[in-house]
Amino acid sequence: MALLFGIRVLDQAHTTFGSLKVEIRLENTGPETSEIPSPDDISGALTIAVYYPNGSLLRSMNGLTRQYMQSSARVDATSDLAPIEPGQTWGWTLDLAKYHYTLPEGEFEVQGLFEYPPLGLRLQSERQRIRVTAPILETIQAFRDNPIVDRLEMLMGVGSNGSSSFYLRQYGSRPLAAAYSERLPIPSAHSAFCATANYFQTEKFDPASKRWLLWSDGNGLHASELLDGVPAGNERRAPLPAGRTPLRSAYYTADDRLFVFFHTDSGQIECWELAQEFFEQVFTHTLNAGRASDALVRADSEAIHIVVPAGGLRYERLSLSGDPLGSRLLFRSRLKPYLWQLDLVERKTVAVFRDATHGRGMEIFALDFRTGARRSLTLDTLGLRSPIRELSVAHDRRGRFHILVSTAQNRLYYFREGRGPVLVATGEERFLPMVIARKGVFLGCYRKAFGYRFLTFSNASYQPRFTEFEEAP
Repeated sequence: MALLFGIRVLDQAHTTFGSLKVEIRLENTGPETSEIPSPDDISGALTIAVYYPNGSLLRSMNGLTRQYMQSSARVDATSDLAPIEPGQTWGWTLDLAKYHYTLPEGEFEVQGLFEYPPLGLRLQSERQRIRVTAPILETIQAFRDNPIVDRLEMLMGVGSNGSSSFYLRQYGSRPLAAAYSERLPIPSAHSAFCATANYFQTEKFDPASKRWLLWSDGNGLHASELLDGVPAGNERRAPLPAGRTPLRSAYYTADDRLFVFFHTDSGQIECWELAQEFFEQVFTHTLNAGRASDALVRADSEAIHIVVPAGGLRYERLSLSGDPLGSRLLFRSRLKPYLWQLDLVERKTVAVFRDATHGRGMEIFALDFRTGARRSLTLDTLGLRSPIRELSVAHDRRGRFHILVSTAQNRLYYFREGRGPVLVATGEERFLPMVIARKGVFLGCYRKAFGYRFLTFSNASYQPRFTEFEEAP
């Protein structure tokens, strides 16, 4: 058996936010057909290894790391075999965002290894040098929906040397490796956000890779359909309606109708449909309380849901055509609203109110719309001596709160209700923290040398785990 194996890194200049893509080439130069792991194989047969310049290993990536870092299901090491005939060449491209974290800052060497022990096969490629730079993360937005699978999209605005750009990254149920992490073709200094799908279907899997991206240049609103984070060629643009500002909230339907929410100068919420080159108004709604500019608006297939701080947290429900269906005060608080979230996949809302005078006391509230169960927690202090700079909260399925906070001393701490604090990271003025607490706990944070990552958390040791997937230099 005679096989030629090689790899080619498609972009030697890389960033800590984008995914590394590697082209694979495998040629049968022998006289016989061989049955070997195929391009679709996700066992450990094909490994991409990344080395430091001194030759020590940073990480190895293969189908087994892909399975583990994307799903909580049991890892399957079974090989997917296919025949390669004499003279036949296989060529395919790996997006390594699917296999591991994006790479950290530095210079590295990349090598491919193809192994299949039943045939005594072990092939190595030449090493290729790459350089990874670390732009500064300036903004981050998260968008969650479930058109066929539960997915979390993260839109990250980064800057470097006076310029700025956006990356879009999609996670599944286990936010370690991603489905993709793509740089977007948006002009710098523009305001961008994503639309969420308001439907669920099981007829096809295509909606899992689809997303509408919107951005404003101050005069018009642009929209681009993305497939796996790449423009698909379906573009829309219309002048912004006068006297209106986008709420950075939009949704699209199964038949690709795209709806955008605005707040008006007079304090109302409006919904407009964005067609190919124009807007058409759907409805105008006046909130019962609160400021329209503070409203968080989400839509599913049945209704439009609004949460807004107003003497606590208020909820309003509208039909898709804007007819009021109900309004109620969910939680009463005299403290200053700090954050409010609405997750239509989990059917939950979470809010945090803080003492504006002293800055340490806080009230946390969560409501499960499915069951009607509500939780609130009042904290006089988190036991931190330094003022809180950033804060993220999640409410798990057992009803517990999970809190991730950064302080003025550039330290990031994790608290679980009844326990804490645990030091997670140090050294950044802004960590842009995000805690996810569903089947497992994942702690998201920005660190300049690593970009944005979610860390796993061990309930057994009650410690975050930083380097379980990488070797030390």
